Amino acid sequence: QYNPASWVFSIPKMNWKSWLNQKKRHVSTARYYKSSDQILLISFYSTLVISWLLAFGLGFINPWIWAGWIGIKAGCFMGIINPCLNKLGVKLSFLKWLRAEAIYTLGLIYLFPFSTGKKWNKW
Repeated sequence: QYNPASWVFSIPKMNWKSWLNQKKRHVSTARYYKSSDQILLISFYSTLVISWLLAFGLGFINPWIWAGWIGIKAGCFMGIINPCLNKLGVKLSFLKWLRAEAIYTLGLIYLFPFSTGKKWNKW
């Protein structure tokens, strides 16, 4: 179903500002996706963001929530993420992966307004 001719390759950005501008351009096209694809993407990204927000917020009420959340994340990393990374020849520790996911989650929160229907910039 995927057509390799439709793939777009780009040179990686070398600083945060350029990377964020590139991501803004990418998410600004979300309104053109099929509704079913939009629902899948919203479901995936929102569960990631909500899991971080809930763990962070509820962890102040009961620190054991953080411990359980970290345990679940560690289990997912060891059982799913790390084996996939190993197949790709990538070595990454759990803490580095967790930090990368946290940064990615913050990026999703920042980029969300750019995925709405409003035209933000002329690229």
